Amino acid sequence: MPHINIEYTANLTEAFDATAALRAANAAIVGSGLFDEELSVKSRAILLQDFRVGNFEDGEAFVHARIHLMAGRSIEQRKQLGAAVVAAIGEAVKPTAGLRVQITAELNEMLAETYQKLVIG
Repeated sequence: MPHINIEYTANLTEAFDATAALRAANAAIVGSGLFDEELSVKSRAILLQDFRVGNFEDGEAFVHARIHLMAGRSIEQRKQLGAAVVAAIGEAVKPTAGLRVQITAELNEMLAETYQKLVIG
């Protein structure tokens, strides 16, 4: 059931492979052993045209993953999952001269009582 939103800055279009990052993030989630079904992982990449990193005009970029999952995992499990996703996304970033890239992740718990799902077909 995890949902992953990967946001990345527009100055990374040559240095970041969003498709590879999605594939790697999904693999990290499935490989964690914390979820029952591979089909439950849903991910998407979102290009950020307008962004700022501090007050820098250029040379700074970021990729940020928001991972939403049902409550019930320990802090340690969530820390390990976040670290695995950050490492996986890092594999999709090519070093680029003059550009520093920050890769971050946050894990948010959703309440099963308020999560809604409809499967058609």
